[in-house]
Amino acid sequence: MWRSSSSGIFKTLYYLVTEFLGVLGVLITLYLFFTDIINSEAFLEGIRLIMFGAGIVWVSMFIINVIRVMKVHISEKKRYNREFLKKSTIGYEVGSFWDVVKKYETEEELAIIIGVNNRFKLDHNYLNNSSLVHSYISKFSEEQKQGIEDEIPDVLKDKILDTEADGTPIFEYGSIYVVPRHANIKYETALLSMCEPSKANVPKRFTSERSVLTESFERMFEQMPDIFTNSTIVIPLIGTSSSGGHLSHEEVAKYLISAFADYSRIKHERLAKRFILSIYDKDIKNNFINLDEIKRHIDYECDNKEFSYSSLKNQLKGISVEVD
Repeated sequence: MWRSSSSGIFKTLYYLVTEFLGVLGVLITLYLFFTDIINSEAFLEGIRLIMFGAGIVWVSMFIINVIRVMKVHISEKKRYNREFLKKSTIGYEVGSFWDVVKKYETEEELAIIIGVNNRFKLDHNYLNNSSLVHSYISKFSEEQKQGIEDEIPDVLKDKILDTEADGTPIFEYGSIYVVPRHANIKYETALLSMCEPSKANVPKRFTSERSVLTESFERMFEQMPDIFTNSTIVIPLIGTSSSGGHLSHEEVAKYLISAFADYSRIKHERLAKRFILSIYDKDIKNNFINLDEIKRHIDYECDNKEFSYSSLKNQLKGISVEVD
C-alpha cells in the first residue's frame, strides 16, 4: 500500500508508480512461471482469471491512492501553519474570507480584523459594496449601525485628532474599535482605522500612504495582546488594492507575518493564540501572490529568532495607494 512522503508530491507519486510496476512485474513473472510448468489449459485459464482480477484490483487501488495523494497535496497548498515561539502559531488559509472565518467559528475565542476609514463611518456613502466591512455591517440593522457609530467617539475619544466641518471625528490611524458582539455573530470583530476618503471626492473610494498603512499595522500589533492574546485571529490582506495600487498582496502578507513575529519577540508575550492570513483563491489565480513564497517566509520567521522585518517596513513606505 501507499505511504505519504514528507519530501513532496513527486517523491510520493514516484513511490506509487514504482510500487505499481513492481507488483505488475510479479504478476507477469508468476503467470509465465505457471505457463512453463503446467500443461493444463483449464488450469492456466483459471490462473489467467485470477491474475486479471488481481490486476484490476491493484490498478483500482493505484488510481484511488493517486487521487488521495493529489487531494492531500491540494489541501496542504490551501493552508499552512507553524508553531511560533511555543506560544502561538502563524499560518494562512486560502478561500473566501467568510468561508475561512466560518471554518474557525467553533474556536473558543475567534476574532477578525478588517480595515475601515479613519472616520469609522459605516453608512453606504463610505462603504464600497464589495468591501469586507460592508459585508460585515450588513448583518446589523440600521438602528444597530447607528448605535455603533454613536458609541465609537466615546470609546475612542483619546484617538480623535480633528473633526470635519459637519462635526465628524477624524481618528488617528491604527485605532481599533471592537464591535459589541451581535447575537448572530460567533466571533469578535475589530475595525482598524487605516485609510481616509479620496481627495478626489470619489464616493466609496479611499486613499492611504504606504507609511500610514505600516503605522496602522504597527499600532494594531501594539494593541493586540491587550485584546486578542487568547484568540485565534483571522485577518485578510488589508491595504491591498484591486485598482492596481503599488502595495502588493505579497508585500502585505510578508509584512503582517514579520510584524506579528517581531512584536511577539519585542513584547515577550503572546499576541494571539493563532494568527491566520486569509488569502483569496482569485489572488493566486491572478498571480498576485505566490503561496510557496509565503510559506517560505513563515518558515523563516518561525525558524529564526532575529528581528527581520525592518527592511520590509521600509519598502512599504513612500507611495500613495487607493484602498477599496
